Amino acid sequence: MCRQLPSIFTPIIAPLIMNWSGAMKKVRTSIRQVVERRMREIDPAPHSLPKCKIDRLTQQVGALFFASSHQIRMALVYAIYSLCTHPEYVEPLRSEIMDMIHPESNGYFPNDEQRQLRKEFRTKYTDVSAQCPYWESTKKPCPRRWYVSDTLKLALVHLIMNYEVKLADEETPRSFFWTAALVPRLSTRILVRKREHTEYTKE
Repeated sequence: MCRQLPSIFTPIIAPLIMNWSGAMKKVRTSIRQVVERRMREIDPAPHSLPKCKIDRLTQQVGALFFASSHQIRMALVYAIYSLCTHPEYVEPLRSEIMDMIHPESNGYFPNDEQRQLRKEFRTKYTDVSAQCPYWESTKKPCPRRWYVSDTLKLALVHLIMNYEVKLADEETPRSFFWTAALVPRLSTRILVRKREHTEYTKE
């Protein structure tokens, strides 16, 4: 919003918008509690937690969360759009999710001490490259890309395994440009139905 206004108004309008609902204060308090707990785990000494250091860490973590919050939602919406427009991929994805449970479990509880690599390495969603600058520059990539990746995976796995999704109208526009950003339309309706049976729940 501030980008659409003269820069002289940014120092006035930005703090008003951020503090209007009190949400930032709640987020800051929650992050601070986690930071203090983690620092005590590292050094339990009672006088080893300088306030300036805690404030700085709280501010940095909050900024990283804020910078990635809208990107997670947008990426999740576009992933759901893809599931709606390509339903033929849903069942293979469910099968792959179930197949991945066993390798991940074996990673925590290996059968033997000698672990051999049986497949070639594959690129990951968090990989950084100049050919696909999804995470910005290769020299200074997004530091929250692992958080974004894990959050998206958890949400999509839960959705794919427990629900069926469908666009209410496949012909309706699903996005629009806001300055340089491609944003999902709020008017696009997605029909969600809970599956009657899932592979990892009791019948």
